[in-house]
Amino acid sequence: MLRSVKNLASLLLTVLLVGIMFPSTAYNQEDRSKTVYLPITAMNANVGIPSATGVPPASGPRWQYLTNTNLITDIAIDEAARRVWAVGRFGAVAWDMDSGTSTFYSIADGLPSHWLSSVLVTRSGETWVGARGAGAAHLGEDGRWHADPVTNDGPADVLTIVEDDEGGLWFGTLYGAHRRAPDGNWSHDTRETGGPGGAVLSIAEDREGKTWFGLYFGGLSVLHPDGSWEQLRVGQDADGGLDDTVFDLEVDPQGQLWVVSARYVDHSARPRVSIRSGDGRWSEFDVEGWVENAAIRAVAFDAAGQPFFAADNGLFVPRADSSWHRLGVAEGLAGDFATSLSFDRDGNLWAAALGGLSRLGSDGALQMLRRGGLRGQSLHGLAFDEKGNTFIAAEGLATIDASGSWSYLTTEDGLIQKTVKALAYDADAGLWFATSLDGYRDDKDVGGVHHLSQDGELNHYSRADGLHSAQVTDIAIDAERTAFFASKSYCYAPKQCREGGLTIRTADGSWSFLPRGSGPPGGGDIEALLVDADQSLWVGSRAIAGGSGEVLTRRHPNGLWATVSLPPSAGRVNIADLAIGPNGSLWVGTLRGVFVRDVKGQWTTPLEEPALAFAAISIASDAQGALWFLSPEGVHILHADGRWESMTTDDGLTDEVLSDIAVAPDGTIWFSDNAGTISILDRR
Repeated sequence: MLRSVKNLASLLLTVLLVGIMFPSTAYNQEDRSKTVYLPITAMNANVGIPSATGVPPASGPRWQYLTNTNLITDIAIDEAARRVWAVGRFGAVAWDMDSGTSTFYSIADGLPSHWLSSVLVTRSGETWVGARGAGAAHLGEDGRWHADPVTNDGPADVLTIVEDDEGGLWFGTLYGAHRRAPDGNWSHDTRETGGPGGAVLSIAEDREGKTWFGLYFGGLSVLHPDGSWEQLRVGQDADGGLDDTVFDLEVDPQGQLWVVSARYVDHSARPRVSIRSGDGRWSEFDVEGWVENAAIRAVAFDAAGQPFFAADNGLFVPRADSSWHRLGVAEGLAGDFATSLSFDRDGNLWAAALGGLSRLGSDGALQMLRRGGLRGQSLHGLAFDEKGNTFIAAEGLATIDASGSWSYLTTEDGLIQKTVKALAYDADAGLWFATSLDGYRDDKDVGGVHHLSQDGELNHYSRADGLHSAQVTDIAIDAERTAFFASKSYCYAPKQCREGGLTIRTADGSWSFLPRGSGPPGGGDIEALLVDADQSLWVGSRAIAGGSGEVLTRRHPNGLWATVSLPPSAGRVNIADLAIGPNGSLWVGTLRGVFVRDVKGQWTTPLEEPALAFAAISIASDAQGALWFLSPEGVHILHADGRWESMTTDDGLTDEVLSDIAVAPDGTIWFSDNAGTISILDRR
């Protein structure tokens, strides 16, 4: 019988699958994160970074990665090694079934990507993973992963992997199925060859020797033993709606094929579970009443043949009276969105969810296994203090102390909203950070800023306390402990909008607000704040239609404001970030290039210096005098000797579209991306 791996388990929220499969590479200014640029001081070099399992090279750059290791989409059990493999958008984690300890694998260990869709342990004990847009890889005896593109046209977008009776491996991809024979030869079955016509989410082989392929909005493709193909729909309701997105295919102990599918009506899932008996007859398994408006993602069977289901709203287990019991977060499951299931030989059920790994023991006890790490998929900034603590703006405020221990502040601890959007640390003032929500209009006016003192005291301030805007985009602090909060315009109800500008809070606790044009730039939303060595505040914003066109101003230490005009060749630009270079020059990052203003006020533009003609999202400087720039194409580095260097995913970055960059006190360079991963580069 084919050894089936639970498909994709789905972050493929079906109505959004195409958007997930083809993530935009465009830079989104609304989501741009902000970084605190700290002076390099003698701080604790050990920031407590969890190390990857691979051995770093003896020389050259070394990479480490921080991810959301609890965002699990698929699992597989290695009985011989007593390990449970968990994969997701974070890479791979191998859990020891006896000790509960875990080992993390990242691209530093040879994985072709952190975005993994599936994992399989073959009968011979070899471990394979499928990667989104990066092919597949197997774990070698050297402890490193070895990549395989799967197709001849470049790395495939692999969604699921299974092993057949002959020991061959099937790879379901975005465009058909591909088989690797035991001798290593490949065959490719796509729409053009009569095979699966689209994205293959699940595969199973029945006892008749037929291989079944479940498709995204395509029903079923069947490969008969004689090599012929057949295309089937799963079911059809009276209104003509087709249940033809097949999430899972499994063969039960009696040899019946179970087809887990769904149809979507008005963005609501209508689940269906169909059963094909050994004589070819179809029947329906009744799911009505116990799983409603949620897709079922996977099914697994215990030794007695009882089915257990993973669904968007939890884990469903059978009771003795034939009713169903739902397990969710309230009952101890690692997440309400369950994605994959597998029984071990001791009768324990392992359940993956978008919140961690859980084990339902044969005695009915539920145990949660969470590895820690980042929460959420959007990261909005980084900061470091003099004690060796690292602060990460994520879903909550994450802190990694000098020993490597993680802690979180969330709404349960007093945060106004759960998403931290900007932060700034000052040795005298402590840490300031902002929280807010994007998305629904009614939520946009609920947010605020928080202050975390060095002794751990947390205070928060909202609009009722004097903060003008709930949408804070950046924070800066000067030597007088005055805190500046940049904001953008937004509407929170029909005809109810709040203008962006600059809120100022002095050390004595007084608040004031300056709308754009009253000191801050006459452009649109304020995007960047910077306090220089002279304690001048630089303010950069977006250009807006009908605005003055001025996007850069300077507030001198005496409180007087001055507009700083960009050179005429700049045109109407949006300022993305500001930084001070080693010689005191001002570096202005925009989507139309980098502009440099020296201490005498003279500008250098991309027209005079073509090397500056790239979009700059974020800028940081290191202790060696180099400037680091994030662009939609990767990273550009200007060394102190004038030499330029570029860096892409080929050099170890997780993505060419990064959201932020920061230089840690120990000299390591930290990058965050929009998939919730932090890459840490050590070039020392």
